[in-house]
Amino acid sequence: AYAYEGLVSFKDGAAVPALAESWTISEDGLDIIFNLRVGVKFHDSSDLNADAVITNFNRWFDTANALHGDGVFEAWKNAFGGFKGEVVADGNPASSYDGIEKVNELTVLVHHNMPVDDFLSKISDPAFSIASPAALNAGGFGTADGQDGGTGAYTFKFGDASIDFTPNTGYWDPAA
Repeated sequence: AYAYEGLVSFKDGAAVPALAESWTISEDGLDIIFNLRVGVKFHDSSDLNADAVITNFNRWFDTANALHGDGVFEAWKNAFGGFKGEVVADGNPASSYDGIEKVNELTVLVHHNMPVDDFLSKISDPAFSIASPAALNAGGFGTADGQDGGTGAYTFKFGDASIDFTPNTGYWDPAA
C-alpha cells in the first residue's frame, strides 16, 4: 500500500483494479475506457474524477502544460515514445499515446494512434500515479514544500528530517 496510486496495478503478472475499477479495450487496441471508483477522495479531500485523471495525463504528455514543469518525465518517454507534438523521421507522432477525453464524471477514454499491447502494464508504473490537481497547482509538488495529493492507504507529512506516514482512515479499500 502506498500514498499514491494509479488507475491499475499489477499483481501476479496481471492488471488489477486500483483507481479504475474496470476498463474496456477496443478491438483495434486504440481506445481504452476506464471506469473510476465511486467515492475515492484525495488526501486533500478533493474527489477523484475524470477531470483529475485528465489533468495528470495532460501534464505527463504535454511539455507546454504548466503542470509539466521542468521535469524530464523519462518514464513517459520510455513507455510511450515521446510527447505531444513530437514526430519521428517519417512524420508520424513519436508518442503512441494520442490523448484523453472525459466521457462522464467517472469515466475517461484514452486514445492511441497505434496499438499498445502492454498499456496496462505501463500505466501501473508508480510514475503514473494520479495526483490531486489542487496539490499539483499548489506548487512544490514532490518536495517538502508541496502538499500530499495522493489517494493511497497512507497519508504523509514531511518532518524536519523524516517523512511521517499515517493510515488513511478514508481509504477506499478497507481491507488494506
